[in-house]
Amino acid sequence: MREMAAVLVACVVAGSAAAWPTWLGGRAEPPAVTVAAVGDIMLDRRVARTMQRKGPAGMVVGICHLLSGADLATGNLECPLAEKSGRLEKPIAFRGSPRAVKALVEGGLTVVSLANNHALDCGRDGLRETMGVLAKSGLRWCGAGVDRRAAERPAVIAVRGRRVAFVGFCEFPEGERKWDHTPTIALAEEETVRRVVAEAKDQADSVVASFHWGEEYDDRPNRLQRRLAMAAVEAGADLVVGCHPHVLQGFEVVAKGGRRALVAYSLGNFLFDQKRERTRESVVLRVTLGRGGVTEANLVPVTVDGARPRPATTEEARVSLARLTKLCKQLHTDLKGSALVLP
Repeated sequence: MREMAAVLVACVVAGSAAAWPTWLGGRAEPPAVTVAAVGDIMLDRRVARTMQRKGPAGMVVGICHLLSGADLATGNLECPLAEKSGRLEKPIAFRGSPRAVKALVEGGLTVVSLANNHALDCGRDGLRETMGVLAKSGLRWCGAGVDRRAAERPAVIAVRGRRVAFVGFCEFPEGERKWDHTPTIALAEEETVRRVVAEAKDQADSVVASFHWGEEYDDRPNRLQRRLAMAAVEAGADLVVGCHPHVLQGFEVVAKGGRRALVAYSLGNFLFDQKRERTRESVVLRVTLGRGGVTEANLVPVTVDGARPRPATTEEARVSLARLTKLCKQLHTDLKGSALVLP
């Protein structure tokens, strides 16, 4: 009894969760982990043709070290990977080959979000086929499932003792409200976001929330983006990453209740074939998640060249970071060089 009392006194004096022994029912604070995040990934059209020449590894050869060097890496997969399901009749419908999943694996990705307006370009059977392809490759996904509840369920990944939950949401339902019991995506409705993120937080030490939102080619987040981002942060998200505008938008650091979160409103394109100059400007966001949320955040400028990413040149990086510095300032966040300043 004297020995146990001494341990309890030591824990009280230390005053930290890490000091509380797990054999007494506590859980030590897990170590920090790094997460790399990238933007939109589309494996059809020119990307697919380039991949036929270069091979899956050739699509990411210059950039894969930036993702594989992190504990976890995530991006938005904006196309089905299907060969049994045909494209739907719609103005723009993507369909990637299941074999293209090798580019994601070779690129170092760990988990992808499927919550976007192209997830169902090959119908619900195509979405089911896509999830099967990812599962077979060993990649995790969030934001889609065999039914609505499954789509809202987090992908929880344990890395070096820390559990990180990934959830995904799409602003553009395109008739999805009618389909709760078939393959579908999670919707970016404020009430849903708050509930799903809170449930994910109960299962993990850190939460990463992905959103497909905003207006294409607009470099500033709109009111809905900011409202949904704050809803996610208030519910427990440490990192919010956005896609769909196809251009870079600013970053916002949010400090609430002793916890620090980061919102990346749009990471632009990563594997894509758009030709507008600003759609070729991108970054790899590298974030450290630990006690109290985000402890470090850095940007690595990237250029999408010939439908595949490569490290930006010195001049390309200078121009990109200068633009992002101004966009971040409008969101009351400072970017010093390539590092986001955390209060």
